[in-house]
Amino acid sequence: MKHLLFLIPFAAALTACNSNNAPTADVAKETQALLNADKDFCNVEQTQGWKASVEKYYDDSIIDINSTHPVTIGKAAILKQSADYSLDSMTGLSWKAEKAVVSASGDLGYVWGYYTNKFKTTAGNDTVVSGAYSTIYKKTASGWKAVLDQNN
Repeated sequence: MKHLLFLIPFAAALTACNSNNAPTADVAKETQALLNADKDFCNVEQTQGWKASVEKYYDDSIIDINSTHPVTIGKAAILKQSADYSLDSMTGLSWKAEKAVVSASGDLGYVWGYYTNKFKTTAGNDTVVSGAYSTIYKKTASGWKAVLDQNN
């Protein structure tokens, strides 16, 4: 019987260490919220411009991996880089997530999908570039913020 009394605290300790006791979120609800945030991100870009969308949806420590320029780290650096590149030639950037996945804790997630970017070349020709993208988001007090954004 003394051996059984010893096992009770040991079993309780093991149960406390079980990852199944970690807080969980309503993953379906958070997945829909993340999809909505990604869609709103695109809508803000289309209606208010790139800078407004970056200000609203990029985390201060964002990492941008883009096929047209070197990896850029930080919202301030991305905004500076955007000013250095002429975004005036961009006539239509749009994207749509195909899928979102959110962690069980509901504080981290990612989306992936496809984008289309329409712009004018320096010669004035209309050009369309399409590709795939993925964005990793973290949930903050002010909503979902992108911490890594990449496209090809």
